[in-house]
Amino acid sequence: MRLLPSSIRGRLIFLEQLSVLPAMGLLGLFWAKERDLAMAHAREEAMQLAAGAAEIQEHMAIGAWHMLMTLAQLPEVRDRDPAACSAAFARLLKENSYYANILATDPDGRMFASGAPVDAVVELGDRKHFLDAVRDRTLSAGEYIVSRTVHEPAFPYAYPVLDDDGRVLGVLIAAVRLRSLSETLSGSRYPAGTMLGIADHAGVR
Repeated sequence: MRLLPSSIRGRLIFLEQLSVLPAMGLLGLFWAKERDLAMAHAREEAMQLAAGAAEIQEHMAIGAWHMLMTLAQLPEVRDRDPAACSAAFARLLKENSYYANILATDPDGRMFASGAPVDAVVELGDRKHFLDAVRDRTLSAGEYIVSRTVHEPAFPYAYPVLDDDGRVLGVLIAAVRLRSLSETLSGSRYPAGTMLGIADHAGVR
């Protein structure tokens, strides 16, 4: 089998082409290494962005927990006083605009107090955050909802009010306004073109 061209000119061209193969191979390896480094850098940057967004959400959850835990100790909440509770919740809403509503229900999920004006009786006994708070006797994070009291997208947290024997007297709920969470994230210093999404336990973003 003939491997080289028969003419001298053809052989020279073949040898020239053969001589550039190592350089092309090294160039290919360089490009591959640069691509891998760029992808690793992008992954690291994405992880840092996600960690920053998670930290913002964690601070909101801790804030809701502390607020609800404090409210659970108030006499008007433990006595289920609708007027006094609604007034206290309304004051908190004025000071914390990122909450869509703060409210309280009886042990069956029937709302008896609300910081935001509500015209109708609202039942929340089927909501995940309410059911988890009653079952686990501690702070519960919910899922994406459209609030039944203020009719806007929100992410709720619930906390049970317990008597001295551990029985549920009621449940306190603070619904974080998703618009305010979006504004908080968009106001952070992320690179131009960055897209951040938050999904609940069911994968709803």
